[in-house]
Amino acid sequence: MKSLLQRSLLAGFATLVLSGFVTPSATSAAPFPFLQPGFTQSLWGVYPNFLGGVAFASDGDAWVDFCAFSGSPLLRFDRQTTVLVNGTLIHPLVGGVPFASNAGCGLTTHPNGSLYSNTSSGVVQLDGNTAAQTGGPFGPAGNALGIAVNPNAPYDMVYVGSDGTLYKVNAALSSFIVFSLAVQGSFVDGISWDPTGAYLFLANRSPNFRLTILRADGTLVQHVPMTSEPDGISFNSSQNFVVTNNTDGTMTRFDFAGNNFSLVPVVSLFASGGFRGDLSQVGTEGCIYLTQDGARYDDGTVTTENSVVRICGDFTPVDARPTTWGKLKASYR
Repeated sequence: MKSLLQRSLLAGFATLVLSGFVTPSATSAAPFPFLQPGFTQSLWGVYPNFLGGVAFASDGDAWVDFCAFSGSPLLRFDRQTTVLVNGTLIHPLVGGVPFASNAGCGLTTHPNGSLYSNTSSGVVQLDGNTAAQTGGPFGPAGNALGIAVNPNAPYDMVYVGSDGTLYKVNAALSSFIVFSLAVQGSFVDGISWDPTGAYLFLANRSPNFRLTILRADGTLVQHVPMTSEPDGISFNSSQNFVVTNNTDGTMTRFDFAGNNFSLVPVVSLFASGGFRGDLSQVGTEGCIYLTQDGARYDDGTVTTENSVVRICGDFTPVDARPTTWGKLKASYR
């Protein structure tokens, strides 16, 4: 298991990681050799550094950080253009990258157009088009990982503190409160609200691998045990399930009957055969953008570059806009 320190150190060796190509059989020429039927996937972008959090510019370009404690610059992948590499149409970086910034690892898009990042010094606000810091750091020290915007006004954010305490902070970075002590002492990575803003989901990596679910008041609903170590979290609106991006190259799917998050979910393998996974976000077009510590091209070429993988199938960008997702009964809360 890579620590956050190891992640940030990896980001310093961009020029050393481009060697080591391997060519597997064409049968595995997809980012995930196995993906549940009904969904599409593509290698979307590559870079030699270790990649962590993902967010989006106003034109849909993907911002990606190097997963540091703080001070990470940002990459910007051009959504509007593609280039052909190893038989694969991938999205290039825009000119001028990396852009100077002060990101941690956790990164999110806010409805106000800004990006926000969890850093070891607190939450920072970044310009959504230039990546320049425009606010913060603010609030107690973060663990530099999980941060998520509630999809309901006033669009406050929750982020994971350095000791696992969860804090709520407003978009102006002028006030904060303790949101929950339910996972204090745990190693929590990615976090995401469900699309109604009534429940917060946590990728809980220690003391046990599990998906943790909290109510909007910060109280615990349940811990769902996992056999893989989770990192990023995404939601699917049409089929009403949750999926995690895991550190063992798999993705796990959780189906909750009737959207009742207090019930034991049906757990299944959503994808496998990929590389070490990290954080994820869903774009406005309903596709997951997730980072992996490796790249597999359409012609079967595998490299040690890090990659942004795109998986489509009506997923929900809960951090970017309010939405509804099923009908939740008051008794579920």
